[in-house]
Amino acid sequence: MQVRFELEFDDKKIREALGEFRNDAGKIKKRMLGKILSMARKNVRKGLRGKILKRDLGDLYRSVKYTLYKAGSGSIKAGAFYASFHEEGIDEIRPRKEKVLTFKIGDEWKRVKTVKLPKREFFNPIVRSTIYSYETEEEMDKLMQLILDQYFKKKYGL
Repeated sequence: MQVRFELEFDDKKIREALGEFRNDAGKIKKRMLGKILSMARKNVRKGLRGKILKRDLGDLYRSVKYTLYKAGSGSIKAGAFYASFHEEGIDEIRPRKEKVLTFKIGDEWKRVKTVKLPKREFFNPIVRSTIYSYETEEEMDKLMQLILDQYFKKKYGL
């Protein structure tokens, strides 16, 4: 089961601020949203490295992806089937056919009747803190300035 976070961007303030360039607000919104989601993906992946998972790179790490939609919204997800197990934890895993679960930890085989997976949030808290961070606000300001500079250069040759 994947873990997903939806994000919608309200562009009313951007349209007002752009004045004559307001017709391009959709493109600007998409670039800004892409930047935010890209930063969130980077931070989630950084949080996974050696902290949540013992291995640095694997299916969970590679499954963290974001998507931008035409309507001006986007989502970021951890698509590995076990992502929600880490995010939400599991009270109890029991064997289906055998009397015990058998698995290997390091070089040693373990046999237990049940296993509890603790809640190890790696996704939602990091995505939320990225979206509402000062760093993201600064990046949005820089990106908006870059976009405006490009438009003025194109329009007025400045």
